[in-house]
Amino acid sequence: MSTLTLVLTAVGSVLLLLFLVMKARMHA
Repeated sequence: MSTLTLVLTAVGSVLLLLFLVMKARMHA
């Protein structure tokens, strides 16, 4: 695994978490 792949995976995970948090806040 290259560093670029790890960075992209980390960024994707963070964006996904932020998206889920926003979704949860809108439902609350």
